[in-house]
Amino acid sequence: MEGCQTYHCGGLHGFRANMDAISQSPVDVLLPKHILDIWAIVLIILATIVIMTSLFLCPATAVIIYRMRTHPVLNGAV
Repeated sequence: MEGCQTYHCGGLHGFRANMDAISQSPVDVLLPKHILDIWAIVLIILATIVIMTSLFLCPATAVIIYRMRTHPVLNGAV
């Protein structure tokens, strides 16, 4: 493996050399900023919960209201 640089070498030797280079990097690396602020993410999550809950409950509520309005006892059919 003469003339082989660490990122071209296969096997564990190249991996260890790369890990040593990574571990020696400065700790002052800044984390990437979120695309949205935290309050926007929380607002999107809450809006999603409200929308999904309404999509789940509204059809059931509509069926209950329909059955109450068309119940035979309330219409005087019995």
